[in-house]
Amino acid sequence: MPTRHTKEQYRIGAIGAGSMGMAHIQHIAACPRWELCYVCDLSDERLKIAHQPAPNAHFIKDFERMLADPSIGQRSAELRLPV
Repeated sequence: MPTRHTKEQYRIGAIGAGSMGMAHIQHIAACPRWELCYVCDLSDERLKIAHQPAPNAHFIKDFERMLADPSIGQRSAELRLPV
């Protein structure tokens, strides 16, 4: 497990770009240790809004595509809520 002082960068995907999801997306995008790679939401409007804080992310509707990406960090069923 990395220590608090590590310079390792973590690749992250966000599922949901509603009001709470956007708060998470903004915080993740602002942290230099995290790379927001995916934003998943069923709404085209929400994906468009999420583009502003995370312009380099992939914006998709199918979260399974994100979970299939081996470069995304932890994908354990114990660490994610049912979708």
